[in-house]
Amino acid sequence: MATLLLSLHVNLAAGTAAALLFSWAGSLTDPLAHRIGSTVLCYPWVQPIGAYLFDIPLVPWTALNNTVVLGNLILGLVLFYPVYWLSYLFFERHRDRIAAKLEQYKAAVVLEKTEPATQWRL
Repeated sequence: MATLLLSLHVNLAAGTAAALLFSWAGSLTDPLAHRIGSTVLCYPWVQPIGAYLFDIPLVPWTALNNTVVLGNLILGLVLFYPVYWLSYLFFERHRDRIAAKLEQYKAAVVLEKTEPATQWRL
């Protein structure tokens, strides 16, 4: 995770905060993810596919034989589109109010002044 965060051009503070927040939130979904993953792994037609995939050299590193990992992957894929549109609609509706609130903080002024510096680094 840290390698990905450092190799991409993203705000490190925001990336670290998101990683901490979602790792905490992810632990709350573990019981549901375990049930989803164990249900999928117990299907008879999945077992030969899993055996074939785990003969490929890099696939065992994905840990998709773990019920929680597989369940979280499925849960993330299913929830990606609805969460995207709900957050898009929320921020479209409340963008002006959020921007006004953020401009009240001194940190916003400091970050606004650093914008030319980040553009220069590109």
